[in-house]
Amino acid sequence: MLADAYLCLAPPNFAAAEAESGAVESECRRLMKKRLDPDEAPGWLDDIPALRVRALRLVARVEDGLGRAARAERARQLAESLGKQ
Repeated sequence: MLADAYLCLAPPNFAAAEAESGAVESECRRLMKKRLDPDEAPGWLDDIPALRVRALRLVARVEDGLGRAARAERARQLAESLGKQ
């Protein structure tokens, strides 16, 4: 994901990583809510929940880097609960 690259920069570009990871997480959430016919759904649709969990973990890293501990904890908890499903 592009957000990983932004976090690897020296110094990390937290603003760009926040925008990218937030957009990915939001789009994953939107796609998961769609009601698609299983026969017509694209093959990558099954990968969406795992991608959302990964994006939420990145959101947590970004929020930690920006000093937003409460937001980071919420993102971590949501990623953990979605990862168990």
